[in-house]
Amino acid sequence: IAPSDPLWGRGPCPAGTACAQLEHAAIAEYPDIAGGLDAAGLEHARRALRLDLRGMSWHWHGDAALELGFTLPAGAYATAVVQELLDDAAAQAALGDAA
Repeated sequence: IAPSDPLWGRGPCPAGTACAQLEHAAIAEYPDIAGGLDAAGLEHARRALRLDLRGMSWHWHGDAALELGFTLPAGAYATAVVQELLDDAAAQAALGDAA
């Protein structure tokens, strides 16, 4: 089972009935956004919440530059991976400061 999130747009919701009802209730609170996405011609789709990150490597260049390497499946964004790494590093630093 792979968890996913909706990408709102035209057409039927590809999620199951209970999930689709929940998503429709959530977007109903934002009719301007839903209408804008529909007007822009976006199609209803889903995006995976987990990624199959492969070949992770890193190399420090001096004290201030980090080079990351990894492979992602089609449709995944490297910026999302980097953001998660930065968020985790900030959380770990905060936990270290609190100890």
